[in-house]
Amino acid sequence: MGCRGDKKLESDESNQLHLISFWGLYLLCGAFTLAALVFFLLRVIHQFVRYKKQRANHLSSSLSSSSWSSRWSQVMNFVDFIDEKEEAIKKMYAQGDSTQGQVS
Repeated sequence: MGCRGDKKLESDESNQLHLISFWGLYLLCGAFTLAALVFFLLRVIHQFVRYKKQRANHLSSSLSSSSWSSRWSQVMNFVDFIDEKEEAIKKMYAQGDSTQGQVS
């Protein structure tokens, strides 16, 4: 019939949680993390496009070239833009919006 120790061992195993028990939690955390990353990247790209348009308006004489070096410089400009502090970017937008209001 078995020993008492065998029954205790079986009941202890049924009360334990295994890593596989949390697959839904892992999936949910992964989905939220990925969504947050995508949202952040879209926000930064949107800010960069606005920043680039403002610079183009101020310079108003930018040459558009599709060469590899031009694309590489755009990527480097984007990386530099990401490195800037968000406070500085918001301040720049506030200054840009106030100057556009004065021009109109």
